[in-house]
Amino acid sequence: ALAHRLPRLLATMIASPWWLAGLVFDLGAIGFQVFALRYGDLSVVQPVLTVSLLISLVLSHLLERTRIRKTEVAYGLLLIAGLVVFLASSGSLGPHGEESIGAKVPGIILSVLAGTAVLICLGYARRVDGRRRARALAVVTAIMYVAMAGLIKSSTRIADLRGWESLLTSWQLWGVVGCALGAMLAQQVAYGAAPLAQSL
Repeated sequence: ALAHRLPRLLATMIASPWWLAGLVFDLGAIGFQVFALRYGDLSVVQPVLTVSLLISLVLSHLLERTRIRKTEVAYGLLLIAGLVVFLASSGSLGPHGEESIGAKVPGIILSVLAGTAVLICLGYARRVDGRRRARALAVVTAIMYVAMAGLIKSSTRIADLRGWESLLTSWQLWGVVGCALGAMLAQQVAYGAAPLAQSL
């Protein structure tokens, strides 16, 4: 069903200057994320990125000229509190050398688990609509972004330790590309299914 709707969906998005501007910002953000993950620990860089959810929510309300609800403020404060607690308590430094690329077997296990979760959420999203579809697709997007972050960290270590040629032939790099495309598509459909606050 998506294959039939995809050309029209893409044509509509590409024709929108707002969507193209959003895409430019998304690509810029991924560039900064790669840079941050190259030098920073995953347990520090990724949680800080969750602040973008709050910024998106505020911008959405400003553009739509609506008021932020008390529940959204409460969830935002809860997110910030959780972020502060996590950053204060983690204090871990990432591994160095070849270990920082990551072990193959845990990576395969996590990929299978993440893939299963994505398929379950996509199956559920096909059967429902509105807010429930937006939330299910938001979970798919979140899983893909998490996987993408881990693969970006691994890819930057491959480039540093083994060179750019090894990076271009590594499965991690192409995993980043696949996750990015999948996350972007799921995110766009989620945004169209319900108000932004539901998917965020």
